[in-house]
Amino acid sequence: MRGTGVWECRISDKLVGCHVSGMKGHMCDLQRLLERCEADTARLISQGAANRLANWRQYRHNQSELVAFVQRVLRGEHRAHGWELDQKGGLSLERIIIECCPDLFTQDDIREAKATLGIKD
Repeated sequence: MRGTGVWECRISDKLVGCHVSGMKGHMCDLQRLLERCEADTARLISQGAANRLANWRQYRHNQSELVAFVQRVLRGEHRAHGWELDQKGGLSLERIIIECCPDLFTQDDIREAKATLGIKD
């Protein structure tokens, strides 16, 4: 899942900043970000919600399937958790899609993530 350069994702309490150095076809460290999202979900929402999100791990060896999982969760019945997590300062799937890994997702995914967070296009 790694490219030829270095992809760095800096995650503070709320801010996610990612940049690439020395890479042509870059890829974010989606697994690392999902680990953080899962931990924040457990801490700020509930362990049950984090357990549902933890299903991402079964797709960790296939990037296409992992992205598809995130897309399903983005549109799922618990999508309000993204807004709640963001409001409480946690790292949400929506922030991952919008700010850190937009190249992995479609414009529709990005619009959906923004809508969940109440961000106007």
